[in-house]
Amino acid sequence: MTVLYCDFAWNKPDPTAVHAAGYVGVIGYLSPDTTGKNLAPTDATAYRAAGLDVLLVWETTANRALDGSNAGALDAQAALAQARAIGYPTDHPLFANVGDFVAMMSDIPVIAAYYTAFASTCAASGQKAGGYGTGFIIDQLAQRGALGVWWQNAIDDAGFPGSDVSPAANIYQRVTPTLSIPGADYDEDVVVKPWADPAPTEQPVLYPGDTMKSTPVRVSISGGHGWFPSPVPAGNVVNVVVQDENPDVVGRYDVVPTSWACAAQPGSHSPNGSIVVSSPVDGTFGVVVWSVTG
Repeated sequence: MTVLYCDFAWNKPDPTAVHAAGYVGVIGYLSPDTTGKNLAPTDATAYRAAGLDVLLVWETTANRALDGSNAGALDAQAALAQARAIGYPTDHPLFANVGDFVAMMSDIPVIAAYYTAFASTCAASGQKAGGYGTGFIIDQLAQRGALGVWWQNAIDDAGFPGSDVSPAANIYQRVTPTLSIPGADYDEDVVVKPWADPAPTEQPVLYPGDTMKSTPVRVSISGGHGWFPSPVPAGNVVNVVVQDENPDVVGRYDVVPTSWACAAQPGSHSPNGSIVVSSPVDGTFGVVVWSVTG
């Protein structure tokens, strides 16, 4: 089943008509604009009451991301304040416009700095983040290790309408809508790849005679070591070597990572298991080791 949203700015379609057309949700705007572009709390309430999901995107200008990290942090703070006023769920992606223009490769580092700051500020508040932009831009950000939900706009790398969907995209803004909302001005967005919340920390399998407790650990990372949480430089992939700090606890170990804005891969079930952690933003991570004896 194709999952479709519609997005719009000043012209906000009737919630009942949106639902009747077959859309499952809407994407509205947040911005410094005071002329009616933004999705108001009453708008969000009306769309939800009609059985529609609501997503939000922050946008000032098409090339705002070229202002870099300071702009990203400031924009995230403003976006979070407006999103809270709407009652926006933290598990929904708060999108930032990272480039609604034809970008050059030389633009990517500063765009990445903008998105990293935006996503980091969101994560510090427990908010999921995402980026809206051209396929080229979101490709480049994803390839550099940035994490988020990616929403691709409907222009190609030359600035013309196109339909090549980036492998990184979760949502694609179609050139031409396939559903009709009479009298409405909107774009259609198709979910091409679902976005998943981080998996909850799992406890190890217990066998007869086992006992279990949480064990403090020391982590060693490239460029330094220390007690967790430890700083993870933005964009780095580090190898975390888990070392048992309780010499009286021996036996097998299930190493389960818990992380903040990180993608993590469980290590081996051993006293000195290894975990590879990829961090998109400056921040911290934690490692939980359940020592299992018996």
